[in-house]
Amino acid sequence: MTAVHEFHEKNEWWLNELGSLGVRVNKTNEFNDVGEISNLANMLKRHYFADYKSIQCGTD
Repeated sequence: MTAVHEFHEKNEWWLNELGSLGVRVNKTNEFNDVGEISNLANMLKRHYFADYKSIQCGTD
């Protein structure tokens, strides 16, 4: 039972992380596992950071 609760907490954390990046997940199912959601959030953060760095370098 603890593993299921822990899974839902991690899943919710990553869904909140995606929400903070502007991505809303309307429906979750067995295909939206924690690994997939965390990979998506991390890819988006890297992309946004790269955009930020390119803008910073362009203004100097």
